[in-house]
Amino acid sequence: MTGVVDGPSMYKRFCSPLPLQPAAASANTNTTINTITNATIPGYPTPIIISPDRSISGYYLSGPGLDNVAVIYLQSFPVSNFAEFQTAISDFLRKAKAAGKTRLIIDLQGNKGGTVLLAYDFFRQLFPSIVQDGISRWKLSKTFEHLPRVVSELIKDIDPATETNSELRSLYYTPWSYRHNLNISNHNFEKFEEKYSPHTYKNTNYSNLIRINVVDPLTTKLLGIDISGYGLMEHIEWSPGLDNDTRCNS
Repeated sequence: MTGVVDGPSMYKRFCSPLPLQPAAASANTNTTINTITNATIPGYPTPIIISPDRSISGYYLSGPGLDNVAVIYLQSFPVSNFAEFQTAISDFLRKAKAAGKTRLIIDLQGNKGGTVLLAYDFFRQLFPSIVQDGISRWKLSKTFEHLPRVVSELIKDIDPATETNSELRSLYYTPWSYRHNLNISNHNFEKFEEKYSPHTYKNTNYSNLIRINVVDPLTTKLLGIDISGYGLMEHIEWSPGLDNDTRCNS
């Protein structure tokens, strides 16, 4: 706790966000991401396609009644190599469709989690015409309730697209900013109270329902890609045809 002597010094030590770093080159330009085909994963057959970090691999089943089945194994939604993830998914889905595969198994056993926006991207590649829900709330503990008020006051008048103060711009994109997320109708919260007036359930206070603002290009700036269904990836010209024929088992 060296250097922490009061409230402002505590905030500076533990709550000040890091400045935004320059984004990597966008995968939506002419960048080519190569997948590898000579690697395997223990317990799985030789893949049709596998990403360099092995977070994604794709397979075709064979045997009576299985020749039309493709399998995607997702070990994680990685915290780096975002363009490789996006490209590996799209490449495999295209190959599977061209090979006449009409059924898809998504294998998530052992998935370690990772970057939630890549889960959004995966969903929209499978279902281009369906907008994901992605609804959540923040639990408003006594400590948490104070931070949004402080941060929202600091960033209430800034334009994140033109703001030159990197600390203010970073604060804009924290959970404590009422301006960052969208409401249940996919509109911006117009004031602090719309997002943070408490909704009480079983004696516990929560924020209003919120969604990630995937439409804002600065949300995905550090990923170096546009999420499928948005920005340069808004119009996906093909679909694996899964919209009306899916089930979930575990």
